[in-house]
Amino acid sequence: MSKKDLQTIGVAGEAKSSSGVRCDEPSIMGRFGWAQFGNVCLPYIYRQTSTETEKYLSARMFELKLGTYLNYFQPDVYARCVYVPSYYITDAEARLFNEANDKHCDGQFGCDKFTRKDLVVRVGDAINFYQFLNDCYRKLLTGSNNSSDKFGFIRINKESVISYTVHNEERVLPLFHFRIETENLETKAVLLNGWDLAYLKFCCKVQGVGNEYYSGQNVAVMSLTYIKSAFPNGTEFEDYWPSKDVDTSLLIGNRANVNVNSVKWNTPTPLVRSAAGQNANHMSLAASATYQQQQRVAAVAALHTQRNGRRSSQSKQLPAKRTRWD
Repeated sequence: MSKKDLQTIGVAGEAKSSSGVRCDEPSIMGRFGWAQFGNVCLPYIYRQTSTETEKYLSARMFELKLGTYLNYFQPDVYARCVYVPSYYITDAEARLFNEANDKHCDGQFGCDKFTRKDLVVRVGDAINFYQFLNDCYRKLLTGSNNSSDKFGFIRINKESVISYTVHNEERVLPLFHFRIETENLETKAVLLNGWDLAYLKFCCKVQGVGNEYYSGQNVAVMSLTYIKSAFPNGTEFEDYWPSKDVDTSLLIGNRANVNVNSVKWNTPTPLVRSAAGQNANHMSLAASATYQQQQRVAAVAALHTQRNGRRSSQSKQLPAKRTRWD
C-alpha cells in the first residue's frame, strides 16, 4: 500500500490529483471490484492519481457486514489503538456504490442512499483493521504466548512484564518502560507507527498502561536484541501472557441485544490539499535510508524529552512499575 496521500474532494464534488486527473474517473466509468473478508465480500471503488490507482471500501458497508467483530470489543479498544484515515466520496462514487448495492448486492447494505457525506477507507487499511480485530480477539480467547506471535509480552526475571510487537521481523519493546543510560544505546531506538504500533497499543490496553504513554501516532521502541545486551548476563527473558482473565474490561461479547459499535474513523482529509504539502510528503519518503535515519533522530529526541520530563522521574534501571502486573 502506497504511503502517498491521494488528492481528495475538490470544489463542486470533483476529485482531482495535482496533475488535474479526476480521481473518480474509474467510478464515472462504472468500474469496481470485490474484496473478501473471511466469508464476506464487499464492493470497492478505484481512485486514481497521475501515477497509480488505489482501491477504497465504503466505511458504512464495512461496519454493516463486519459489525459482529466490532461488537466483541469495547469501543475504546479500537478508538485508542488504530488509526484508519477516511475520505469523503464524490457524487460519481456515491452513484456507483448505490448501483453496486441495488443491482449486485440485493440491497443488503440498506435502503439509505450513499451520498457525498459517506466515507471510504483504503482496502489495505480495512484488511489490516479486520486482521487486527481477529488477531486481538483470538489472543484474548486463547492466551497463547508462542515465540511466533505477532504481539504479546516479555517477562524479565519473572518480575517485570513488558509488551512487544514484531517490526521488520524483530521483536521491539516500548522505551517508556526503561531509562536509557548511554548514547550508544539511544542510537538503536526507532519510532514505531502504523499497524505494528496498533498491536503494541493493544498490549498496553490489556496491561493497563496509562493512555498518556502511547497516545501518539509514534512510540519510541528498541529491538529485544539490543535491550537484552543492556542487561547483566544471566537475566531471564521469557514469553508471557497473563493467566488471569484480562478480557473482562476489553470484551463485551457478541450479544444480540448490543448495538453494533460505530467505528470512529479518523477525521476525513481536507477538501483541498496543497501541492506544496504533497511535495513535502513525497520528499520525506523518497529514500528509505533517509527516512529510517529521521526516525532514529526523532526517537532519540523523544527519549531526551522523556528523560527531562515528568516521566523520567518515575523511571528505574529496570522497567518502571507502570502496569497492573508488576
